Order: sequence, then structure tokens, then C-alpha cells
Amino acid sequence: MCGVVVPCNLHGFRKCLQDRNEYALGFIQARVLASSLVERFVLWVLGCSRIGSLSREHAMIVSSLQRTARKLLWPPGSGQRISGALKKVLKSFTLTRVTFAVFLVPTILYLYDETTDHVLILDSINLPEEMSKEGFTSAVMAEQVSDAMRRMEAATRTQLKKDKVRLPQEAVSPPSIEIPGAKIGINDLVAVLRSVFHIYPQRITGDLVIEKTAPAQVVGEEMYVCDNVAPVAVGPVAIATVYASSAKGAGASSVRFIVPRDDLDGLVQCTAEAVLMQMNPYVLALYKEQRGNFDASLRITDRMLEDSSLSSSVKIAAYILRGIVFAEQKNDALAEDSFRTAIEMDRERWHWYNHPAPPHAADAYDNWGNMLDDRKQFDKAIEKYQMAIQLDGKDATAYQNWGLAIDDQNLNGDRDKYRAAVEKLETAIRLDPESALAFLNLSAVLDKQNQNQHSEAGPYRAAPEYHEAIEYLQKSIELDPENAHAHKNLGDVYLNGQEYWKADAEFRQATELNPKYADAFSGWGTVFLAQSKYPEAINKYKKAIEFDPENDAVNNWKAALEEWGDASRDALARSEDKLNHTRQDSAAHSAVTEAREQQAKWQQAQKEFDTIAARSSDHRP
Repeated sequence: MCGVVVPCNLHGFRKCLQDRNEYALGFIQARVLASSLVERFVLWVLGCSRIGSLSREHAMIVSSLQRTARKLLWPPGSGQRISGALKKVLKSFTLTRVTFAVFLVPTILYLYDETTDHVLILDSINLPEEMSKEGFTSAVMAEQVSDAMRRMEAATRTQLKKDKVRLPQEAVSPPSIEIPGAKIGINDLVAVLRSVFHIYPQRITGDLVIEKTAPAQVVGEEMYVCDNVAPVAVGPVAIATVYASSAKGAGASSVRFIVPRDDLDGLVQCTAEAVLMQMNPYVLALYKEQRGNFDASLRITDRMLEDSSLSSSVKIAAYILRGIVFAEQKNDALAEDSFRTAIEMDRERWHWYNHPAPPHAADAYDNWGNMLDDRKQFDKAIEKYQMAIQLDGKDATAYQNWGLAIDDQNLNGDRDKYRAAVEKLETAIRLDPESALAFLNLSAVLDKQNQNQHSEAGPYRAAPEYHEAIEYLQKSIELDPENAHAHKNLGDVYLNGQEYWKADAEFRQATELNPKYADAFSGWGTVFLAQSKYPEAINKYKKAIEFDPENDAVNNWKAALEEWGDASRDALARSEDKLNHTRQDSAAHSAVTEAREQQAKWQQAQKEFDTIAARSSDHRP
């Protein structure tokens, strides 16, 4: 401690605190006690009996401490701060404010929903009386068409806006409530906003007639062709005309098509497509492309590009889709022209005051890179992905494709390329943590590296990549439970790790989600083959060949037959040898009978394989 009496000057005060009494400084700066106590404490430290005896500088210090000493020694904790903030908020609540908020928030959400979404109302479609008597009424058809449209739009993942399909009973107007403080109702406000933004509900109606035969084609009349419906040859037909118009009465159009009279599923699907053709042709074109109907997709995009009423965003999307289709058709020159046109159109619409909505030129570069990657021009593909990232630094798809291109180059398991691929895919996941596809692709890169490093099941299953691949696949399935490909890939990983019962469950799930998934059936067959369950394995391989005649399951089928043949011959030889030594042994007789039955089944399976293999070879190039 300082002495009892310290010279009452500032130099002595500071020196005392610095040399001997740092606790005093801490208490003073912490604003410890009430002003009177602080005053006495400071005077004691300074060696003075009263404030009046202090110099002016010392007196200013003590006065400052007195002003701040009323504050607490310890700052309030986080709980106290939160409690205090909540009390202030609750005090600000009044009945009027709460009532206003309860009314205002739903109103704003409703107005936003009604004036930004593209609402499509499916009105009744006039059907012949004979169909209504069969239970297929206008209401039933409208509901089925609505479901078909929702399925098609859900299957097409696009950044463009989709229609909000409603049935008449779902398009009920809200009650005419007047906004407080204004002599205007909600319905009136919705109408004003729709008029300002030129957004009106679209209404769909239609007529259907039954004819004994298909009418002759009228010159100049355009008929919509449904690729999912068998061509009309003979017999009664249903001729449908679908009309589309806005609530304002402008932009009315119609589409006509013909289907067989008894093909109600085809009628529903064709009606849904006819509606999309008029209301959202891009979704229909994308749907056709995903189903492999490239010619139909190109016809639709041609019509879109000729339509002057479509926005530049829609036309950019159409050009990108054309590029994708041409790439699928191996027409690289036309594909590149389409991608370039989309890039140029996007460049023209960017200004300091205008930041347009997707799709952008980055999407064109992404798909252009995908085409080059498919042609194994990996360096050029990576250049396109980098250009996409330059335009959009948060383009998770470009990073994902970049990582896959690096992995495609990595044929020998190079560790540096492997790390680079993983790094790009992890970046894609950070940018878009909800991307099931990114997790799926990252798992594929990890599993490929694991297979390159470990050819035996034990080390493969013990590697960290094995468990990481499973974790990422499970995350992908969590994000997209309906993705059959993710279940199939997880089945492959379990199969390579010899966890057969887990692999069996995943392949089963994949084939339930996609009953025609040839690769999943092939992998499932290999699960049975690895356990020497030859008939079950062959049954799955047959399914794979049925859905894809060019599938490699034919080779696995052949291997299964060879193993089964060897096993059945060995079993027959052993049982007959045992029977020769024990003629009276009934178990030996049963074993010989069973072995001969297995031999006969194998021979029958071999004949069936020879027939199907010959047919499959006809499909191979």
C-alpha cells in the first residue's frame, strides 16, 4: 500500500497507483461504489482530507468518478439483457398495434401471392354425355389434368416461374374486407395491383367431341401431336380443343389434338400438354427434353423464339435449352451457336440500373462446359466453368461441374487432382447446402478414389472415404428422398464393401422409385451373385436387359451362368460319388435328385440366355 499520507499532486497520485496500488486504479475505473464512498476512497488514496484541498486537476478526476459511480460494478449478463429487451418490447405492445399487425401481415402476404404468382384456373371442359355417364365428368377431368400439370412442372427444375394451377373451387375470392383507414377493399387493391403490373389469372376451358373416325387434316390447320399417345388408325376418336385466355380477355389462344376414344390417360396427358403449350411452353419443352423427345423439344423452342410477346429471360432459357438438345444430338456446332446467342442476349440486357433475373450467361457457360466435358475436352470445359464463375461467383453448379471435370481427368487416382476435385465440390456445397446433387457427386468422387486405392473389400470398407461416401449419399437422400440414382449409388458402395443386406435394401428402394432402372437391377443381381444365389441374380439381370438391351448386365448374367454351371456340376458329381459308396442312404438319393434338378434349371437358364443375348447383340452398335 502507499503511505498513509501521500503528497497531494497528480504525479504522486499516478506513481502511487502504478508502483504500489494497482487495485485502487481497477476499482476507480470499474465505477465501484456510490459517489460518497468513491470520494472518500480517492481522497484516502490521494492523502487528502476533503475535496476542497485538492488541486483543480485532482478535483476534476473525483467529480468524474462521482458522476459514473452510480453504475453497477458488474455488467448485466446475457440473460438479464435479453429479459430487459423483452420487457421493453412487451411494454411497446398495445391492443391497437397488435390488432393492426394481425391484420396487416396476412394482407401483405396475400397481396404478394396474388400479384406475383402466375395463377392458372382450370375451368370445366365440356365432355360428351356418354363419357359423363361412364363417370368421367368435367370435374374429374379437370382434377386429373391439374394433377398431370403439377407432376410435369415438379419434374422440370427451372429458375423460371411456374404456374400456380387452381381448380375453380380453389380460386375463391376472399371476403370483401375494407382496409382500416382507407375506403378500399382487399379485392379492389388486388385488382389495382394486377392492373399496374399487368398480371391477370389465366383461365382454361375446352370442348371435346367424339367422332367415329379421325377427320381429314385441314390445310393450314395445326394439330398438336402427343408423343405419349398411339397414332390413331381406326375406330372412334376424341377431338379436343383447349382454349386459354386471361381474365382481361386478351391473348386468347387454342390448341387442338386427337386421341383414341378409349385412351382416357392419353386424353388427360395431352390436355395438360396443350395447356402448357399455351401458358408455359418452356416447361413443356424442358419436360420433353428430359424424356428424350428432342425433336418435340426443338419444335416448342422454335415457336417460343418466334413469339415476340415472350420476355428476354424466357428466350435466353429457350436458347440454352436448344443448346442442350443439340448437344444431346451430337450436333456441337448448333449447340455452340445456341449458347453464344444466349450469352449475347444476356450481355445486352445488363445495365447499371438493371440486374435481370436468371437464367444468365453463366447458365449457358455451364451447359457449354458440360457438352465439352462429355466430349472429353476437359481443359476447355473447365475454361467455360471458370467463365461462368467470373460472371457469377456464387454459381454452385459451375463449381460442381468443375470438380467433376477434374475428376473425369483423374484416371489414375492422382492425389492432387482428387483433392482439387473434392475442394471444388465442397465449395459448391458451401454455396448451396441444399443441393442433393452436389452431395451425390461428392460421394461419387470419394468412392472412385477409394476403389482406385483399395481393390479388396476389407481395406476398401476400412478407408475413411468409404464412410464419407455413405454419409454424403445419405445426406443426398435426405434432401431428395425420391432420387433413385442416390439409392442405387449407395447400393453400389455397400456392395463393394460386402455389406450385402444393406445393398439389397438400397437397390430394392431404387427400383421401387424407378421400376425401369436397369442399372439398379443389374447391381441388385450382383448382390445375389456374390452370395451364390444364381436364380435370383439371373432374374435381376433379365430385368436389366429388358429395360436396357445395351446394359452390361448381359456380361454379369453370363458370369452367373458359368458359376452356376460349375457349381451344379460339382454338386452333382459329389452327390453321385457319395451315392456310389452308400447305396442305401436316402439322403444321398435326395442329394442326387436335387443336384440333377439344379442341373436342369441351369440348362434351361442357359438356353434362355442364348436367346436373349442374341437379341441384345442386335441392339448393340
